[in-house]
Amino acid sequence: MIYRSPFPDVDIPDITLPDLILDRAGRWPERIALVDGTNGRETTHGELAERVDALARELAEREFRRGEVAAICLPNGPAFPVAFLGITKAGGTATTMNPTFTEEEMAKQLADSGAVTAFTVDELKTRIGAAGRGRLRQIWTVQQLEGLRSGGSGTRLETDPADVAALPYSSGTTGEPKGVMLTHRNLVAMQMQMEPVEATTSTDVVIAVLPFFHIYGLSVILLLALYRGAKLVVFPRFEMETFLGAIERYRATRLPLVPPLILRMANEPRLDDFDLSSVRTVISGAAPLPRMSRRGSAQDSMAA
Repeated sequence: MIYRSPFPDVDIPDITLPDLILDRAGRWPERIALVDGTNGRETTHGELAERVDALARELAEREFRRGEVAAICLPNGPAFPVAFLGITKAGGTATTMNPTFTEEEMAKQLADSGAVTAFTVDELKTRIGAAGRGRLRQIWTVQQLEGLRSGGSGTRLETDPADVAALPYSSGTTGEPKGVMLTHRNLVAMQMQMEPVEATTSTDVVIAVLPFFHIYGLSVILLLALYRGAKLVVFPRFEMETFLGAIERYRATRLPLVPPLILRMANEPRLDDFDLSSVRTVISGAAPLPRMSRRGSAQDSMAA
Protein backbone atom coordinates (compact mmCIF):
# COMPACT_ATOMS: atom_id res chain seq x y z
CA MET A 1 0.00 0.00 0.00
CA ILE A 2 1.15 3.53 -0.78
CA TYR A 3 0.26 6.52 1.39
CA ARG A 4 -0.32 9.46 -0.95
CA SER A 5 1.79 12.41 0.10
CA PRO A 6 0.48 15.96 -0.36
CA PHE A 7 3.69 16.43 -2.37
CA PRO A 8 2.85 14.95 -5.80
CA ASP A 9 6.33 13.63 -6.60
CA VAL A 10 6.87 11.79 -3.30
CA ASP A 11 5.12 8.48 -2.62
CA ILE A 12 5.34 7.30 0.97
CA PRO A 13 5.06 3.53 1.53
CA ASP A 14 2.51 2.70 4.22
CA ILE A 15 4.93 0.70 6.37
CA THR A 16 6.70 1.07 9.69
CA LEU A 17 10.18 2.55 9.98
CA PRO A 18 11.95 -0.73 10.93
CA ASP A 19 10.31 -2.46 7.97
CA LEU A 20 11.64 0.23 5.64
CA ILE A 21 15.17 0.32 7.07
CA LEU A 22 15.63 -3.42 7.60
CA ASP A 23 14.36 -4.28 4.14
CA ARG A 24 17.96 -3.71 3.11
CA ALA A 25 19.03 -6.70 5.19
CA GLY A 26 17.14 -8.97 2.81
CA ARG A 27 18.75 -7.33 -0.21
CA TRP A 28 22.37 -7.45 0.92
CA PRO A 29 22.74 -9.24 4.30
CA GLU A 30 26.52 -9.59 3.93
CA ARG A 31 27.18 -5.92 3.17
CA ILE A 32 28.76 -3.85 5.95
CA ALA A 33 26.23 -1.50 7.51
CA LEU A 34 28.19 -0.13 10.48
CA VAL A 35 31.82 0.23 11.47
CA ASP A 36 32.72 1.11 15.06
CA GLY A 37 35.35 3.78 14.48
CA THR A 38 36.92 3.20 17.91
CA ASN A 39 37.87 -0.43 17.29
CA GLY A 40 37.09 -1.24 13.65
CA ARG A 41 34.39 -3.77 14.53
CA GLU A 42 31.98 -4.30 11.62
CA THR A 43 28.26 -5.08 11.62
CA THR A 44 26.54 -6.35 8.47
CA HIS A 45 22.99 -5.50 7.50
CA GLY A 46 22.02 -9.09 8.24
CA GLU A 47 23.54 -8.99 11.72
CA LEU A 48 21.84 -5.67 12.45
CA ALA A 49 18.45 -7.09 11.46
CA GLU A 50 18.97 -10.15 13.67
CA ARG A 51 19.91 -8.04 16.71
CA VAL A 52 16.98 -5.68 16.20
CA ASP A 53 14.56 -8.61 15.96
CA ALA A 54 16.06 -10.25 19.05
CA LEU A 55 15.69 -7.05 21.09
CA ALA A 56 12.13 -6.40 19.90
CA ARG A 57 11.05 -9.89 20.90
CA GLU A 58 12.89 -9.71 24.22
CA LEU A 59 11.16 -6.41 25.01
CA ALA A 60 7.77 -7.89 24.16
CA GLU A 61 8.43 -10.94 26.35
CA ARG A 62 9.34 -8.60 29.22
CA GLU A 63 5.94 -6.92 28.86
CA PHE A 64 7.09 -3.76 27.12
CA ARG A 65 3.82 -2.79 25.48
CA ARG A 66 2.85 -1.01 22.30
CA GLY A 67 2.87 2.75 22.89
CA GLU A 68 5.22 2.64 25.89
CA VAL A 69 8.35 4.82 25.87
CA ALA A 70 11.97 3.70 26.16
CA ALA A 71 14.84 6.18 26.64
CA ILE A 72 18.07 5.84 24.67
CA CYS A 73 20.99 7.50 26.46
CA LEU A 74 23.88 6.23 24.35
CA PRO A 75 26.85 7.75 22.55
CA ASN A 76 27.16 6.99 18.84
CA GLY A 77 27.94 3.34 18.26
CA PRO A 78 26.51 0.13 16.77
CA ALA A 79 24.26 -0.33 19.83
CA PHE A 80 22.30 2.84 19.07
CA PRO A 81 20.46 1.63 15.92
CA VAL A 82 19.84 -1.75 17.58
CA ALA A 83 18.13 -0.02 20.49
CA PHE A 84 16.22 2.48 18.36
CA LEU A 85 14.96 0.02 15.76
CA GLY A 86 14.33 -2.67 18.39
CA ILE A 87 12.14 -0.35 20.46
CA THR A 88 10.16 0.81 17.44
CA LYS A 89 9.79 -2.71 16.03
CA ALA A 90 8.33 -3.77 19.38
CA GLY A 91 5.69 -1.07 18.99
CA GLY A 92 7.29 1.36 21.41
CA THR A 93 8.43 4.96 21.24
CA ALA A 94 12.12 5.86 21.55
CA THR A 95 13.01 9.10 23.33
CA THR A 96 16.63 10.02 22.58
CA MET A 97 18.66 11.59 25.37
CA ASN A 98 21.97 13.44 25.50
CA PRO A 99 24.51 11.24 27.39
CA THR A 100 26.13 14.37 28.86
CA PHE A 101 22.94 15.33 30.73
CA THR A 102 23.07 15.81 34.47
CA GLU A 103 20.90 13.64 36.69
CA GLU A 104 18.39 16.49 36.97
CA GLU A 105 18.17 16.92 33.20
CA MET A 106 17.73 13.17 32.74
CA ALA A 107 15.01 13.11 35.40
CA LYS A 108 13.06 15.86 33.62
CA GLN A 109 13.07 14.08 30.27
CA LEU A 110 12.30 10.67 31.75
CA ALA A 111 9.35 12.11 33.66
CA ASP A 112 8.03 14.22 30.79
CA SER A 113 8.29 11.40 28.24
CA GLY A 114 6.90 8.75 30.59
CA ALA A 115 9.78 6.36 29.84
CA VAL A 116 9.46 2.94 31.47
CA THR A 117 12.82 1.49 30.40
CA ALA A 118 16.19 2.87 29.30
CA PHE A 119 19.27 1.92 27.29
CA THR A 120 22.67 3.27 28.30
CA VAL A 121 26.33 2.45 28.95
CA ASP A 122 27.76 1.08 32.19
CA GLU A 123 29.25 4.46 33.15
CA LEU A 124 25.81 6.13 33.10
CA LYS A 125 23.71 3.33 34.58
CA THR A 126 23.86 4.70 38.13
CA ARG A 127 23.00 8.26 37.04
CA ILE A 128 20.07 7.28 34.85
CA GLY A 129 18.88 4.85 37.50
CA ALA A 130 18.78 7.63 40.07
CA ALA A 131 17.09 9.96 37.59
CA GLY A 132 14.42 7.39 36.78
CA ARG A 133 13.89 6.02 40.28
CA GLY A 134 10.30 4.86 40.65
CA ARG A 135 9.70 5.10 36.89
CA LEU A 136 12.06 2.74 35.09
CA ARG A 137 11.24 -0.97 35.15
CA GLN A 138 14.56 -1.92 33.58
CA ILE A 139 17.86 -0.42 32.44
CA TRP A 140 19.65 -2.10 29.54
CA THR A 141 23.39 -1.78 28.92
CA VAL A 142 25.36 -2.14 25.70
CA GLN A 143 26.78 -5.43 26.99
CA GLN A 144 23.26 -6.84 27.38
CA LEU A 145 22.38 -5.80 23.84
CA GLU A 146 25.46 -7.52 22.48
CA GLY A 147 24.49 -10.71 24.26
CA LEU A 148 21.05 -10.95 22.66
CA ARG A 149 20.48 -13.60 20.03
CA SER A 150 17.37 -14.16 17.95
CA GLY A 151 15.65 -17.26 19.23
CA GLY A 152 12.70 -17.43 16.89
CA SER A 153 10.22 -16.46 19.61
CA GLY A 154 6.59 -16.62 18.63
CA THR A 155 5.83 -13.36 20.44
CA ARG A 156 3.63 -11.17 18.25
CA LEU A 157 4.92 -7.66 17.59
CA GLU A 158 2.18 -5.09 16.99
CA THR A 159 2.82 -1.68 15.50
CA ASP A 160 1.34 0.64 12.90
CA PRO A 161 2.69 3.45 10.65
CA ALA A 162 0.55 5.94 12.59
CA ASP A 163 2.18 5.01 15.93
CA VAL A 164 4.66 7.45 17.48
CA ALA A 165 8.12 6.01 16.82
CA ALA A 166 10.43 8.73 18.14
CA LEU A 167 10.21 11.40 20.82
CA PRO A 168 13.33 13.58 20.48
CA TYR A 169 13.45 16.77 22.54
CA SER A 170 13.96 20.33 21.33
CA SER A 171 17.06 22.22 22.43
CA GLY A 172 15.18 24.50 24.84
CA THR A 173 16.48 27.67 23.16
CA THR A 174 13.20 29.54 23.67
CA GLY A 175 11.93 27.73 26.77
CA GLU A 176 11.85 24.29 28.34
CA PRO A 177 12.81 21.43 25.98
CA LYS A 178 9.72 19.89 24.42
CA GLY A 179 9.18 16.35 23.17
CA VAL A 180 8.47 16.17 19.43
CA MET A 181 6.13 13.32 18.50
CA LEU A 182 7.26 11.69 15.25
CA THR A 183 5.28 8.78 13.85
CA HIS A 184 6.66 5.95 11.77
CA ARG A 185 5.05 7.65 8.77
CA ASN A 186 6.82 10.94 9.61
CA LEU A 187 10.21 9.24 9.65
CA VAL A 188 9.51 7.11 6.58
CA ALA A 189 8.44 10.29 4.75
CA MET A 190 11.74 11.94 5.75
CA GLN A 191 13.67 9.13 4.07
CA MET A 192 11.56 9.38 0.91
CA GLN A 193 12.03 13.15 0.75
CA MET A 194 15.76 13.09 1.46
CA GLU A 195 16.60 10.27 -0.93
CA PRO A 196 16.65 12.41 -4.12
CA VAL A 197 18.10 15.46 -2.32
CA GLU A 198 20.93 13.76 -0.44
CA ALA A 199 21.63 11.23 -3.23
CA THR A 200 23.27 8.78 -0.79
CA THR A 201 23.98 5.44 -2.49
CA SER A 202 25.07 1.94 -1.51
CA THR A 203 28.62 2.76 -2.61
CA ASP A 204 28.97 5.66 -0.16
CA VAL A 205 31.02 5.65 3.03
CA VAL A 206 29.66 8.10 5.61
CA ILE A 207 31.55 9.34 8.68
CA ALA A 208 29.14 9.85 11.61
CA VAL A 209 30.43 12.12 14.37
CA LEU A 210 27.25 14.15 14.96
CA PRO A 211 25.12 12.71 17.78
CA PHE A 212 22.34 10.29 16.91
CA PHE A 213 20.22 11.63 19.79
CA HIS A 214 19.71 14.78 17.66
CA ILE A 215 17.23 14.52 14.76
CA TYR A 216 19.92 15.50 12.21
CA GLY A 217 22.15 12.66 13.33
CA LEU A 218 19.25 10.24 13.72
CA SER A 219 17.36 10.77 10.48
CA VAL A 220 19.72 12.43 8.00
CA ILE A 221 22.81 10.41 8.95
CA LEU A 222 21.96 7.12 10.68
CA LEU A 223 18.61 6.12 9.18
CA LEU A 224 19.31 7.45 5.68
CA ALA A 225 22.66 5.65 5.46
CA LEU A 226 21.11 2.35 6.61
CA TYR A 227 18.14 2.77 4.27
CA ARG A 228 20.36 3.47 1.26
CA GLY A 229 22.81 0.69 2.09
CA ALA A 230 25.82 2.95 2.66
CA LYS A 231 28.67 2.04 5.02
CA LEU A 232 28.45 4.14 8.20
CA VAL A 233 31.62 4.68 10.25
CA VAL A 234 30.53 5.85 13.71
CA PHE A 235 32.41 7.71 16.44
CA PRO A 236 31.16 8.68 19.92
CA ARG A 237 32.68 12.16 19.69
CA PHE A 238 34.53 14.48 17.33
CA GLU A 239 38.34 14.50 17.53
CA MET A 240 40.02 16.21 14.61
CA GLU A 241 42.97 13.86 14.03
CA THR A 242 40.81 10.74 14.46
CA PHE A 243 38.19 12.19 12.13
CA LEU A 244 40.66 13.07 9.37
CA GLY A 245 42.41 9.73 9.78
CA ALA A 246 39.09 7.90 9.38
CA ILE A 247 38.35 9.74 6.14
CA GLU A 248 41.69 8.57 4.76
CA ARG A 249 41.49 5.01 6.14
CA TYR A 250 37.92 4.23 5.11
CA ARG A 251 37.95 6.32 1.91
CA ALA A 252 34.93 8.28 3.10
CA THR A 253 32.77 9.88 0.41
CA ARG A 254 30.23 11.85 2.50
CA LEU A 255 30.74 14.10 5.52
CA PRO A 256 27.53 15.32 7.20
CA LEU A 257 28.66 18.14 9.49
CA VAL A 258 27.66 21.38 11.21
CA PRO A 259 29.19 24.85 10.63
CA PRO A 260 31.53 24.85 13.68
CA LEU A 261 33.16 21.59 12.53
CA ILE A 262 33.50 22.81 8.95
CA LEU A 263 35.19 25.99 10.19
CA ARG A 264 37.55 23.92 12.35
CA MET A 265 38.43 21.75 9.37
CA ALA A 266 39.04 24.78 7.16
CA ASN A 267 41.45 26.20 9.75
CA GLU A 268 43.13 22.90 10.66
CA PRO A 269 46.90 23.21 9.99
CA ARG A 270 47.26 19.42 9.61
CA LEU A 271 44.57 19.15 6.94
CA ASP A 272 47.05 18.67 4.10
CA ASP A 273 48.71 15.78 5.97
CA PHE A 274 45.72 13.55 5.21
CA ASP A 275 44.45 12.14 1.93
CA LEU A 276 40.89 13.44 1.67
CA SER A 277 40.56 12.89 -2.08
CA SER A 278 37.76 10.32 -1.63
CA VAL A 279 35.33 12.95 -0.29
CA ARG A 280 32.76 14.03 -2.87
CA THR A 281 30.10 15.64 -0.64
CA VAL A 282 30.20 17.75 2.53
CA ILE A 283 26.81 18.56 4.04
CA SER A 284 26.24 21.46 6.41
CA GLY A 285 23.11 21.68 8.51
CA ALA A 286 21.49 22.81 11.78
CA ALA A 287 22.77 26.42 11.55
CA PRO A 288 23.87 29.07 9.01
CA LEU A 289 27.27 28.45 7.45
CA PRO A 290 29.51 31.54 7.10
CA ARG A 291 30.97 32.27 3.70
CA MET A 292 34.67 31.45 3.91
CA SER A 293 37.90 32.10 2.09
CA ARG A 294 39.97 29.09 1.03
CA ARG A 295 41.58 28.64 4.46
CA GLY A 296 38.47 29.26 6.49
CA SER A 297 38.30 32.93 7.47
CA ALA A 298 34.59 33.67 7.91
CA GLN A 299 33.01 36.37 5.76
CA ASP A 300 29.30 37.14 5.49
CA SER A 301 26.77 34.45 6.47
CA MET A 302 24.78 32.26 4.09
CA ALA A 303 22.05 29.75 4.80
CA ALA A 304 23.12 26.13 5.30
